[in-house]
Amino acid sequence: MTVSLQEIQLNTDNSTPLYRQLYQQIRELVEKGKWPAETALPPERDLATNLGISRITVRKAMAALANDRLIYKRQGAGSFVRGMIHGSYGVLSNFSDDMRSKGLTPSSTTLEADTLMASPEIALTLGLTPGSMVSKLVRLRFGDDEPFAYEETIVPQQLLDDPKALDGSLYNYLRENGHEPVRGLQRIRAIAVNDTIAQHLKIEPGLPIFFITRTAFNNQGTPVEFTKSYYRADVFDFVAELKGFN
Repeated sequence: MTVSLQEIQLNTDNSTPLYRQLYQQIRELVEKGKWPAETALPPERDLATNLGISRITVRKAMAALANDRLIYKRQGAGSFVRGMIHGSYGVLSNFSDDMRSKGLTPSSTTLEADTLMASPEIALTLGLTPGSMVSKLVRLRFGDDEPFAYEETIVPQQLLDDPKALDGSLYNYLRENGHEPVRGLQRIRAIAVNDTIAQHLKIEPGLPIFFITRTAFNNQGTPVEFTKSYYRADVFDFVAELKGFN
């Protein structure tokens, strides 16, 4: 798709810097879908010439757009609009699979790995007797080395005896040990991110994020995992397929 610059109108009398005006107007075109994912942006030189601004101004706007993951560069091909990462609301998948499906490399940093006694709420959720031990993982999840999600996961200890030894995907580990999650109960709502999680995700405190709770079950209907996830809303959305009544 060839983009049109006619909708970009910069005002030199405006107190907002020109690079910021350009950033805001391109962002609006992307978010409204007028410049869809994988749209090629004109070269910086052409943008500068057609808009009557310096290449330095264009470069600052492009850097801000790239920093907000609205565009990305391909070596030798220029800049392109980056699409949102779509999480399916009707399919049980894990973070790593979601990242790979979008061509991103998943990775994680473990912030906490420990065993503890289940709280009454967790024991009820996982179908455990009071006083049962569970394994807890707190992980920061990345796509192409950028933080996308903060996750707190609880698993019955008999399914994950030593959380510190987990290397890689939890779902793969459960699958390999005969406890593959086959269905889940998931709830999504918007919340304002707190200071701690915002710092990990490198976003401003108070911004809206997706708060997701999930309980996953094996093929015998036994709960095998409970996770609280905090996903950046600026790069993720969730899609559900709806069918009419017959």
